[in-house]
Amino acid sequence: MRERNPGLEEKLCIAALRLAAAHDWSALTLDQIAKTAKISPAEARKIFADKDMILPALVRRTDAQVAASIGKRLTHGTPRDRLFEVMMARIDILQASRKATLNIIATVRREPRLAQALLPAEMKAIKEMVSLAGLTLPLRRQPFVIGGLLAIYGFALCRWRSDDSRDLGKTMAALDRGLSIAEKAAKMFFGSMG
Repeated sequence: MRERNPGLEEKLCIAALRLAAAHDWSALTLDQIAKTAKISPAEARKIFADKDMILPALVRRTDAQVAASIGKRLTHGTPRDRLFEVMMARIDILQASRKATLNIIATVRREPRLAQALLPAEMKAIKEMVSLAGLTLPLRRQPFVIGGLLAIYGFALCRWRSDDSRDLGKTMAALDRGLSIAEKAAKMFFGSMG
């Protein structure tokens, strides 16, 4: 990202999701996204060097929506329950732009360079979710816990991709299963999950 302009960034993100719902992400151009957002291509390039730089911005946008949805750090329930609530809140937000998100995921799966570019934003998203769940991790634990939770979130997203149920029951079951394994591993290695 080149220049911070939250208003234009939001317009470009909304336009990108609208186009991605109907098109393969790799077929889109920044000029098309700018046109849909009613922004000049030159203005769009001040915000994003190219259309793929919008992807981390979409992750950050979802972070903000999750934080607004949760409201404040959770304090009730077990660490596992709180992580489940926050992660499902994120998946519920993705559900609102399901077609676009699935098309983007399909492109990222085909193009590893995009996954690599997205990794820092996704790692930050996991840290944000841990914080919203009211967990404070000692510095030495962070790489293990964040990496493990990223894998669990990815596992739940894989299930979500094929979950066409109204209540996302299969996704919830996959997430619960992953967090159960994480809880057992955390107790074994660290004595507790959070």
